[in-house]
Amino acid sequence: MRKLNVVRCGLSQKNVHDKLLHALDCDYVRSYEEKNLEIPLFCSQDLDAQALGRWFAGQSTVPDIFVVSTAKRVRQTLHAMILNQSRLETIPWNIDRDVIAIDGESQEQTCRRAQKWVKEVRKRYVDWHVCLITDHRFALAVRKVLERWDDETFLRISCELKPGNCDVAEYRGHRLSLEYFNRNYLEKERTQ
Repeated sequence: MRKLNVVRCGLSQKNVHDKLLHALDCDYVRSYEEKNLEIPLFCSQDLDAQALGRWFAGQSTVPDIFVVSTAKRVRQTLHAMILNQSRLETIPWNIDRDVIAIDGESQEQTCRRAQKWVKEVRKRYVDWHVCLITDHRFALAVRKVLERWDDETFLRISCELKPGNCDVAEYRGHRLSLEYFNRNYLEKERTQ
């Protein structure tokens, strides 16, 4: 694989629900009814995802393929990204049911699946620029594999430096070449 972008999906309705409960200082209750795969984006025309699409379209090279999980919010993120971006609209995309954290799955199980996925993608897309769009947990599991994080680093980044919605990490081989698109690009776009 020539290059890999790991993208966290846009803001989900569940994220907004959880933040609201926290802001109201309510006892945290997992009252959100939808199953993980059916949780939609908070707004189907997610502005962060559209900005991400503009960023990708403005790069010298665009991905050869988008790999997305089966989760509704992930597919909606892709659709918002490619909206009105002619350089992105023709890129093929592949739905992969293995690229999302599964309800009830341990961190270790998710990381093992991420390791298997990275190995398979390297074989299947040898000279390709692959863009993976997935949920927070699977995105971090892929990063753990590629950057060889120990469990402590994984937990610290997951809790303290949590990637934002539509964040991108970019790899050339095992080397991280871009981190936290959202913090470096979207903030500039919002203030202009």
